[in-house]
Amino acid sequence: MTDSPALHASEALRHSEAELRALLAAMPDIVIVFDHEGRYRKIVSSNPRLLYAPIESRIGKRVTDTLPPPVGEFFMEHIQRSLATGERITASYQLPLEGRNVWFEAAIAPVDAQTVIWVARDITDWQLAEIALRESEERLAQALEAADAAVYEWDIVGERMYLTPGWAEQLGLDPEAPAADQATWRAIIHPDDWPRVTVALAVHLKGSAEAFESEYRVRTGKKRWLWVLDRGRVVARDAEGRATRMIGTHVNITDRKRLLEQLTQAQKMEAVGRLAGGIAHDFNNVLTAILGTGELLLADLPTHDPHRSDIEEILQAANRAAALTRQLLAFSRRQVLQPKVVDLNALMQNLERMLRRLIGEDVELVTVLAPEIGRVRADPSQLEQVLLN
Repeated sequence: MTDSPALHASEALRHSEAELRALLAAMPDIVIVFDHEGRYRKIVSSNPRLLYAPIESRIGKRVTDTLPPPVGEFFMEHIQRSLATGERITASYQLPLEGRNVWFEAAIAPVDAQTVIWVARDITDWQLAEIALRESEERLAQALEAADAAVYEWDIVGERMYLTPGWAEQLGLDPEAPAADQATWRAIIHPDDWPRVTVALAVHLKGSAEAFESEYRVRTGKKRWLWVLDRGRVVARDAEGRATRMIGTHVNITDRKRLLEQLTQAQKMEAVGRLAGGIAHDFNNVLTAILGTGELLLADLPTHDPHRSDIEEILQAANRAAALTRQLLAFSRRQVLQPKVVDLNALMQNLERMLRRLIGEDVELVTVLAPEIGRVRADPSQLEQVLLN
């Protein structure tokens, strides 16, 4: 057989076609050639499981006749658009295969005015991973919102920061790119807290502390102060050991701080109550001696003795003091209140003489009693204390 250029060209063409077939067979993609009416001209796939129907059953048929209506129409629309524009376009779609939905990403490009090539790749694993990541991020965001907390990532060298958008916005920072420079945060952190925070942060950045933790106040965009618990840790250092990246959390502990203050105040009041109860108990012992002595003196005086009224006044004052000690004991929970039916007019008349002496002669005291006023159920000592106050 004679050697000729035509023979060489024919051999080269067959070799090139063989290489192309081998290349297409090795690709994980599905390659389909469509004409302008959406008819299958050629299908190449190394994985038959990714085909909606066998290759031989589709050649020469329209895509709208072989795929479910929504998907077939989707294919036809993109075939026509690629031919009309003469440009390569991309698309994503799903196909029901073997009882599950398979995601594909396709590139569609015109070969000539009548033909397009459709190259599709299975991206189901990537798509499911993306959905799982998105759901995880949503759960994290919901958890942070429920906990009134935020996550931050600090690029120390570049002075850039990622901060949970809602928290950044609450602090009056740009949610897309919150500033991480010292001046910005110095304007946000309370001046009284700034020195303590910077010292603790410097210790951690130098590596002297395993983690950073500090409670401090930050000013919001609405000019309110919030208490935050900041916990963070350096996660990257350069070759010389300098911190380059840090991650952490901010937790709003304003309500916790407020409750702690209320608890502290309650504990103080409880201590005051215990002190008042102790004093009242001792004072009550003194009053018992005064009342006993006064009653003995009153019993020894004749009925018309001019000093009887003075001793009776002393006894009334001592009884009122005893009532006051009962209030203190009740406040300290050492004695319960003793409510009973009280005549308010009688109570007022008993107090009137002592009130006149208390306020002095330069103040005129006028009492106007309602004869038809009803009785009340209350602790008499508490009512007397109200009137005295």
